[in-house]
Amino acid sequence: MTQCDSLVLESDPKPFWGVGEVLKLSIPTALGMINSTVMQFVDGLMVAQIRPGGAEALSAQFSGYILAFVPLALMLGTLTVVNTFVAQNYGARRLQRCSQYTWAGLVLAVAWSGLMMSLLPAAPGIFAAVGHGPAIRPLEVMYFRYMIAGQVLFLGRTVLEEFFYGTQRPAIVYVVSVAANAVNFVAALGLIFGHWGLPALGLEGAAIATLIGQAAGVVILAAFFLGGHTRRLYDSRHQFRVHLRQILDLLRIGWPAGFQMSFDILGWALCITLLVGNIATIGGVPSPDAGTIQLTASTVAMRYEQLAFMPAIGISIAATALVGRYIGEKKPHLAQRRVYAALVLAVGYMGLCGLSFWFWRQGLIRFYLTLDQPSDAALVGQIVRVGGWVLIIGAIFQVFDATGIIFIGALRGAGDTLWPMVVSAVLNLSIILGGGYLMLHLFPRLESLGVWMACAAYVIILGVVMLARFRAGKWRRINLLA
Repeated sequence: MTQCDSLVLESDPKPFWGVGEVLKLSIPTALGMINSTVMQFVDGLMVAQIRPGGAEALSAQFSGYILAFVPLALMLGTLTVVNTFVAQNYGARRLQRCSQYTWAGLVLAVAWSGLMMSLLPAAPGIFAAVGHGPAIRPLEVMYFRYMIAGQVLFLGRTVLEEFFYGTQRPAIVYVVSVAANAVNFVAALGLIFGHWGLPALGLEGAAIATLIGQAAGVVILAAFFLGGHTRRLYDSRHQFRVHLRQILDLLRIGWPAGFQMSFDILGWALCITLLVGNIATIGGVPSPDAGTIQLTASTVAMRYEQLAFMPAIGISIAATALVGRYIGEKKPHLAQRRVYAALVLAVGYMGLCGLSFWFWRQGLIRFYLTLDQPSDAALVGQIVRVGGWVLIIGAIFQVFDATGIIFIGALRGAGDTLWPMVVSAVLNLSIILGGGYLMLHLFPRLESLGVWMACAAYVIILGVVMLARFRAGKWRRINLLA
């Protein structure tokens, strides 16, 4: 051990790299992410049981949601740096500025949502270009429009959550997520199947229930933000005005994070909806049901992938908050130790998920479908076969995915957002889209598995590159508080 390492160890008030501190923030944050992911999982499970057309509704829900999430992610990623600025000002004890950056984020959320309304009339053309079948397309358009119309709720809730993450109070976000998901579940049960005298709206009911749950989350978080301890300590009510400097700060540091998230979502969206969904045309697969089988299998597998990576994103959010706090306190060596502790937690969790994907792959896919009509038996068997192989590929890249997620969050906490965005965009275009397209042409017999192999290569390379960027240490020289 070098003398420098010894000094760093002596100056760290938390033993074992501060794992306890990371757990204190990560557990409620990860549980909140699990809550949201489980709600999406259950929501999709209910949609899959719509009669008739559960498989089509499930595929349409995924396509409509992920394509609506592309423009949402552009501002959503930008607003995640609210956590960065709040955490750094929290560490520097500039508490009023924490509220100012939060209000600036809310202004951006409302402005962006207004701009996105222009996508509503363009929805039919968007999904006509995607090229899915006539049974799925109207459902995709409908779900997409609901998600676009509700963007202000998604963005507003994100800003308020980032404030509580940055001020080291993730338990509030967790409690609110439980309440909001309960509202979502009850509304979905009533509006999808027509319980309690409500109309049975099927997939449209699921869309409406999602927005009701988001609205509940915004209202409860706003009550915490504007009242009690937060109002007194952070002067949250009196900071209600347009803070131009803070808005420009968020845009300056946040836009690369927004583009990175948007590129990432766009790459996966085009990969699943365009390449996998049109596999019969692109790959020359003769079966007329090939598109439905491959798309549904990938959709179900992605549900399980979400259960794996969303908690890791929660740990990454905690890493962002801790890096920001310790940089605000001028203790970057402690920030680095907390990041490695977060990495251990994320790799451990996602590694276990990968093992479950490997050993129980077909049972997981079959459980999700729960299609009980005799005419669906052959279709289910093919979906289970394809989905099982997709989960095997997913199992291989889980540890690398955890690595990339944690280090991107850590770099964001320091304000290092431009470089990860450039790398992510280049890899998305070249490996996910370019590589996926080539796999379909060169190895058509692999069908959607070739596309997923390209996705695995992207995840592995991104994880290694983000690790190298963090270890290079350039993030230590960024000063957002100057």
